[in-house]
Amino acid sequence: NVMRKITIAILMKNRGCHMKRASIISRIVASLIDIYLIVFITMMLIFLLLNWTENNLVLSMIISLVFILLGVTSVLFKDVFDGRSLGKRIFNLGVRELDSTIPSTKKLINRNLSFLFWPKDVYKLIFSEDKRRQGDINNRTDVYQLENTNSMSSKVLKILISISIIVVLIISGFITIIKQDASYKTALTYIENNERIQEKVGDNMNFSFFPSASINRSNGYGEATFNIKVTGDKDSLLVFIMLVKVPNEEWIVENINYKQQTQ
Repeated sequence: NVMRKITIAILMKNRGCHMKRASIISRIVASLIDIYLIVFITMMLIFLLLNWTENNLVLSMIISLVFILLGVTSVLFKDVFDGRSLGKRIFNLGVRELDSTIPSTKKLINRNLSFLFWPKDVYKLIFSEDKRRQGDINNRTDVYQLENTNSMSSKVLKILISISIIVVLIISGFITIIKQDASYKTALTYIENNERIQEKVGDNMNFSFFPSASINRSNGYGEATFNIKVTGDKDSLLVFIMLVKVPNEEWIVENINYKQQTQ
């Protein structure tokens, strides 16, 4: 145990002699940004593609599995370009060997294998004596601050900007998924061709950019509800529309009602 502590002390003293080790907070936030973006992009692609294969359960399962595997693979390869993922580039971090050199692609992939057991990784990073992930310990690497000019206010600003970007991506992602869904497109077509709604709102019909929506699918069955603001030359209406779906059939409108809105 004493020899291990001495070895750790020597490694910490000599590690990255020309660079400062990255703070735990910067590392965690950078990793969260990377993982979130990978999960977000993977789930968006799955939902968008499932919209075209919802009547084929086997194909839907295959597509989901393929994209999940691609997402996991992306986690393993996220640092292969110069040891810096997108999150690390935002915070000017980089994975380096203990002698400050850039690790090989194989090492960069191997160190990220430990992400599959992330609770152990987090524990090692926060509570171990040398504050390194298991993947870094196994591959004799660490994460460094490549530029030491970042003040605390600059780091806080980057964190806030990163959170803002994530929130915007979440909102825009959900809107994209909703608007590309077959149930939403069916709802819009029905509203556009509804003579009563046309008569009330007039010409140049437009729909709200942020529709309130609930879409549920299970084994080929589906139920979707939307609250959509519809505006035209004459008036504005808040339209509630409910659609249902059975296996191997298209979405159909089951219920619709509306009320006047102030423009």
